[in-house]
Amino acid sequence: MKWSWGGKNIDLNDIKAECKKLGIVFGVKKSLVDRLLHQTIEAE
Repeated sequence: MKWSWGGKNIDLNDIKAECKKLGIVFGVKKSLVDRLLHQTIEAE
């Protein structure tokens, strides 16, 4: 997965930081985010 304008690959820490900035602290399952990241890496 990459930022929409190109750039660095994102990882779980990036996602967690953005969620925290948006006030999302509950309801995000780490296992699902990990699986999504893994699938997008495989798709590249």
